[in-house]
Amino acid sequence: MNTNVIIKANKETGIVVSMAPMKDGLTGEMKEMGTLRVEQSAFTMRKGFLVTSKRSAFIKLTVDQITALGSSLEHDAIFPLPGKIYINETLTPYVNKSTGKVQEPKRKGENGDIITYQGQTVYMNSEFTDDMAKPDVFLRDSDAPSIEVESEEDAVE
Repeated sequence: MNTNVIIKANKETGIVVSMAPMKDGLTGEMKEMGTLRVEQSAFTMRKGFLVTSKRSAFIKLTVDQITALGSSLEHDAIFPLPGKIYINETLTPYVNKSTGKVQEPKRKGENGDIITYQGQTVYMNSEFTDDMAKPDVFLRDSDAPSIEVESEEDAVE
């Protein structure tokens, strides 16, 4: 079970939609686009205990989409498109195209060991989807005694 997806303003600037030139993922052309941060609380089961986790994701919007959504894009408002934030672990780090900064790997705890899958470093991404049935993707070796995390499909509703 998940709560509503909530729009969050930038903590430093107070801006809800941050505009910047970006490459459109659909057309490949450079254009002015906006980035919106959203959050959601998700309930999952971990070792027999109900756990609440706060998830955060970024959504890219075209200028036309921002105009169409208009006043619904406010801090602490419910995102107007039904959906959820899911976890997608991968072996490829995200590289910020503007800054060149490479994503930090997933760790066991804040300063713990780097988590690996079949000897490769794991990177955790959270993404918004309108597919409510889309499962979380967690990479873990079957013989690893690492932190056990179950999918939302096993969550108590």
